[in-house]
Amino acid sequence: PELPPDCRIRYLQAEQQVRHTRRGRWAVAELGLNDAGDGGRVALKAGEVIVMQGNIMHVGQTRATSHLNFGARQIGASAAFGMPVWRALERQGWTTQTLRGQNVRVRGVASLGRPARVLVDDVSSITFAE
Repeated sequence: PELPPDCRIRYLQAEQQVRHTRRGRWAVAELGLNDAGDGGRVALKAGEVIVMQGNIMHVGQTRATSHLNFGARQIGASAAFGMPVWRALERQGWTTQTLRGQNVRVRGVASLGRPARVLVDDVSSITFAE
């Protein structure tokens, strides 16, 4: 079955409501929002779906992957995604320069690495924080 077109918007609205009322995963600090500047904490959750938030310090790119880097080098986490997600960000008007300093919330699977990272598979998994 196909998801309704406004599915992602409805999901984010529901997340915001339970986050503010501290229900579900948001009731337990260890399950809620993760600080993107703390790569060690992200690494401990490798293999889990997590939500992290932080200010983008640097945007890195290779031929196949883009990285939003958070926190101090070797300490902060990173969000990693392929070219389809990067192209979607560009269509929204974002560049490596304009993303720098932005406070974003990222949803994805935590993964080990240097730095620890959250693997993102869709541009809707990157939202600009309130």
